Order: sequence, then C-alpha cells, then structure tokens
Amino acid sequence: MASKISGLKTLISLQLNGEAMPKQLMTVIRFCVPENDHMIKKLLLVYWEVVEKTGPDGKLLPEMILVCNNLRNDLSHPNEYIRGCTLRFLCKLKEAEILEPLIPTIKNNLEHRHSFVRRNGVLAVFAIFKSFDYLLPDGPELVEKVLQTVRHGDSSVRLKGAAATASSRELPPHRNLTLRASATPSSCSSRRRKSAPLLFFPKISTR
Repeated sequence: MASKISGLKTLISLQLNGEAMPKQLMTVIRFCVPENDHMIKKLLLVYWEVVEKTGPDGKLLPEMILVCNNLRNDLSHPNEYIRGCTLRFLCKLKEAEILEPLIPTIKNNLEHRHSFVRRNGVLAVFAIFKSFDYLLPDGPELVEKVLQTVRHGDSSVRLKGAAATASSRELPPHRNLTLRASATPSSCSSRRRKSAPLLFFPKISTR
C-alpha cells in the first residue's frame, strides 16, 4: 500500500512538472483504483485532475470510461467523506462527457443524510450548471429545493447554497433568475451571522 501511495505522489509531481506519461494511466486504473484506502482515494482525485484526459485529436481517451465508472462508485460509497470529496472534485472537472453519466448520482447525493455530502452536492450542481447548463437544466430548482428542505440548524448547507446563489450573479440574465430567487432571507442572514470560512471538514465517522 505504501508503495502505491508513494508512486501516485511521484506520478502527480511529474505531471505537474509537465512530464507526459500517458502509459501510466492504465497502470493506475488497474492497480490503484480497486483499493479502498482513503489516502489513495484522495490522491486519485488529484491525479484525475492533473492527468491529460484527451488525445492528440481532442477526443476523450477511452480509459476515461473506466475513470467515470470509478467516480460513480465513489459517489455511491458508504463513507460520506469519500462522497463529499468526490463531489468537490467534480466542481473542477471541465469534460462534459465524463460528467454526463454522473448526473443522476449527483442528484441523489443532494438528499444524503450527512450535511458534508449535501453541501458539496450543492456546489457540484452549481458548478456543472454554470459550465454545462444543458446537463443540469433543473440545477437552480434543485438548489432551491435543498435550501427549503434542510433542517433549520444545518447552516453549513445553507451557506453553500447562499454562496452558489450569490455567484449566480455572474451568469447571463436568462440563467440566473431562478438561482437568485433561491437565496432565501434565512440563508442570507445565516451567512451574515456565521463568520467562519465556507470550506471546513466536520468530524465524521469512518467506516
């Protein structure tokens, strides 16, 4: 396990320094993806972010189908930390072909019992809607529904929803009217009262 972690760290460093290593992608998929170690899961999300996902012709690499399947499994993982981290990673993903098969699972996570999953789900929905609104045409309604159904004391989810609705002001008018409407007075007042950063890691159980 330690050798795989060390190898992933080295591979990520080489990628960040401009070393193209396309042949290593399949090796990572074969030997690292099946592991359930949390550190490997975290490193894989970093690796998926920095690795080249398209070929010389600009088309998505065939290996990305396996990556997409791995992301779908992590979005349904019994551990809420892995789900939340995967949702947060999807905010950075700019390949619509990878995101499209994950949309139903992302929507399901908006109803997860743990706030860490729900608030990262809200950010993922907003990021996808902002970049690829045709993938999530009901994105604003989904965010509004989450804001209306969360418990009164669940301020973290409300903060994420309020941040998403505030950022919607940068969108063209025809795309942000509904999102603006979802910024309820209670969510805005919660954001004013709470001075802590938006991104934090709650203490959650590890299974």
